[in-house]
Amino acid sequence: MNESNVEIGNKLEERVSSVYQALGYSVERNHEVSGAQIDLIAVKRIAGSGMIRLAIEVKSRKGGNITPEIVRDFKNVVSSMQDSINSAVMVTDFGYTTAARAVIANMPLVKLYTIRELENEVFGYAEAMHHYLEHYKVEPESQYYIPIQGWASSRKPISDVVTHIVQWCYKRDYPLPLLVSGDFGAGKTTVLKRVAFSVLQDRQIGKSNLFPLVLELRHLLSYKHSQQDIFTFAAKVFSDFNGQPPSHSRIQREYEGGKLVILLDGFDEINTSATPKEKASYIELLAPVLSGASPCVVTTRSTYFESFEEMRMTLLRTGNPLRSIHRSEETEIIRQSLHRLGVNTRQTFEIPHEDRSISLRPLDTAQVHQYIVARAAEIKAELGISIEDFEARIYRIYSISDLARRPLLLRIIVDTCLLGGFAKMEGQEFNAAKLYQRYTYISASRDEVNRPDNQFFTADERLEFCASLAISMIKAGKVFVTKEELLLVMSRTRFEHRTSEQVATRLEEALTDIQVCTFLSWGTGVSTFQFTHASILEFFAAKRIMQDCCESVQAIFAYSKQIYSRAIYRFLGEFLNIDGTFQDIIISASAGLPKSSIAARSFVCTIIMASGKYWNNISFTDVEIGNIDVERVRIQKSNLTGAQIQAVTFANMNFACCKLTACKGSSVTLRCVNFEKKSSFDFSGRDLKIIDCSAEHSDLRVTGRDWYIEGLVLRSSEITLGGVGQLFRVQCVGRSVIHLEDDFAPIVRDSLSFEDAIIIADWTSSFSLFATSISVTRCTLLLLKVPSIVLEAPDVDRLATGLRSLFAGSHGLVIVDDMDRSVDSKRYAIANQAVKGLQFVSIAVMRNINNFFSSGRELDSDEDAVLQQIRTLGAPYQRHFGTASLLRRICN
Repeated sequence: MNESNVEIGNKLEERVSSVYQALGYSVERNHEVSGAQIDLIAVKRIAGSGMIRLAIEVKSRKGGNITPEIVRDFKNVVSSMQDSINSAVMVTDFGYTTAARAVIANMPLVKLYTIRELENEVFGYAEAMHHYLEHYKVEPESQYYIPIQGWASSRKPISDVVTHIVQWCYKRDYPLPLLVSGDFGAGKTTVLKRVAFSVLQDRQIGKSNLFPLVLELRHLLSYKHSQQDIFTFAAKVFSDFNGQPPSHSRIQREYEGGKLVILLDGFDEINTSATPKEKASYIELLAPVLSGASPCVVTTRSTYFESFEEMRMTLLRTGNPLRSIHRSEETEIIRQSLHRLGVNTRQTFEIPHEDRSISLRPLDTAQVHQYIVARAAEIKAELGISIEDFEARIYRIYSISDLARRPLLLRIIVDTCLLGGFAKMEGQEFNAAKLYQRYTYISASRDEVNRPDNQFFTADERLEFCASLAISMIKAGKVFVTKEELLLVMSRTRFEHRTSEQVATRLEEALTDIQVCTFLSWGTGVSTFQFTHASILEFFAAKRIMQDCCESVQAIFAYSKQIYSRAIYRFLGEFLNIDGTFQDIIISASAGLPKSSIAARSFVCTIIMASGKYWNNISFTDVEIGNIDVERVRIQKSNLTGAQIQAVTFANMNFACCKLTACKGSSVTLRCVNFEKKSSFDFSGRDLKIIDCSAEHSDLRVTGRDWYIEGLVLRSSEITLGGVGQLFRVQCVGRSVIHLEDDFAPIVRDSLSFEDAIIIADWTSSFSLFATSISVTRCTLLLLKVPSIVLEAPDVDRLATGLRSLFAGSHGLVIVDDMDRSVDSKRYAIANQAVKGLQFVSIAVMRNINNFFSSGRELDSDEDAVLQQIRTLGAPYQRHFGTASLLRRICN
């Protein structure tokens, strides 16, 4: 619906009024001064100067500039009230002709502004915008920027995430924030900085009136005080670009007026070891900018919560009808916090109007090439080789091609090569840990090589300090430190060529060396420092853990007392693959640690699993594993029994002769995993995802709730399913056995195909087979349930044809959910004749058979015949029956 001229004019008056209110004026509308009607009168008392009074005329124009006649009329009105006002201002939402501006050239009492000019002058937008654009243009993220792709939460591909986010900001429909997730180095910060750049460019040309603020959430806790909040934080960020910190209230009014784009970078970096209560408090602290008055975008590593899906569903209220919100301690605390904020976490059956979360995709080969081409001049100047030769060398280095798919690591790879690391990289097995090791050493050595006689610390000492600092920050849950904390860590660090006395007597010199020559940058507070990227912090922390464990096995016990981030475990696993001493220590510990040391054994098991390479011929019992990704490995003859598994992903893997039994936990994902050679996987818990996996001559057991199975293929294997979940595209072939437990209650949202399989169900299960969703061919069926409507086809021919199509070549016993026996007995007779070898019986018969075993009720001849058939069919599969199940009692 189009707004009327009056509505447009009123909105402009409100906008102008808010600008002057932000300056401390009280504003009255439609005021009469010296007999003249004025749109706005702004009044402010200045100590020592008395009262300042401004007359403000607001002119809304749908098209065309303000003409000289309009300005001349205003000038005449102002002339008549000069004794009553200090100044007069005309504001329009369009513009002024040159002749119109000339009308007041000799009348300093009158000022002419467009609304954009007024806001820029008052709020310092113009200066801040200029500084940000100039600063960004010289950053590597700008010079070598390549568009990053992603997926929306609906799995819809996004070709350019930045463009997608900018367009979303301009829709003026954002009651909820937009979430952007990605692993470390995936480009989350790059995306937000580019969004800010794009929005400012649009503002510069008049396409948008929004102003972006990138808030690095690693500094958020500096503002968690009684007199400071998120708007104070935002005001500080704004002042970094215009030098004049606006007031808390002014930033708040700008936000509530829909004039800002709030870009919250790194929710996971607020505190990497935060407790559930602390995470809830962070949400409360951010609540004022999550209300939707202005667009808000939040980035995070998806594994920061127990499940990013949980965070997305809770915060965005876009859950699906099957999944219930998890009731772990963490989620309950967060739910209570959100409830206090007025955010409704109730499940909804509505499909959201648009996707509210984005997952960043790795770079493809073309994007990697595009980045290298952008740095062609550097490559030619430093190495004297062509782009083609450079790419060929990179792809000869083991696993570099995979690492290069992350924007941050791609930049590090190229930087490392340009710094002279090519010769030492070729011919070696390479992973992210080794890449960071090479990069950090070359970077730390750069000043030592350039100015060997003017260095306080050596490269090794700088790296030693970084490792000490990183682990102290991780232990304290900090992402930035003060100067005093830097000095404290420095005093405790063991330097090879500097004694503690030398460091203490030349403290300022030592501090300068550390600040300039390591990987630290300024924080937002006075004399605070931070690592240049979260992954650098995590790398050095993992390095220190590895070094200490190599020196003493006792370090394993010390470090096992804390839970670490996914990236730290990944670095530890990769150190295990490249460091022989670390391998010896950890592999020995896996067999030698006492069984009572659960934390230490869990720590060792997690590192071994994260390595992938050394998780063979090893057994662990009753350990706790979490926050790891295991990818692209083949595991053989390993056992994991009674493990608690939390936030773990297995991808592109092969398990052969492996036993993962009696495992429990949550937020576990199996993607493109194959079980073979009598392997087994037994998991009970919640939020298990099995996607595009297969099993051959193996056993799977999935129970619990909120599990999700899509694209599973079973070949001569067995699977037991229980609890609540979703099934998509499941195929069973080659005499596979499917056992459906009594609490099996799935939603089948796509085709299931069972061929030459044995399907065993519990007669009390609420699950019943729908003919439209499942194909059953040449299967043995035991108590599989179908709804009574299956036997209620309009005519006999259609009934017989439908059953033959559904159960082609199958035999066994099918239960019809017909407790009140409303289906005509003739229908049962037709069904039993339609598919030879398949008998349909009412569930009421099963009830009577159950009563026979529980209370001794006599069976009639038909019921006894069904009992004998169940006994014959079930005898070979007794191990699948629960100890208290009816099938167990029948077959015994």
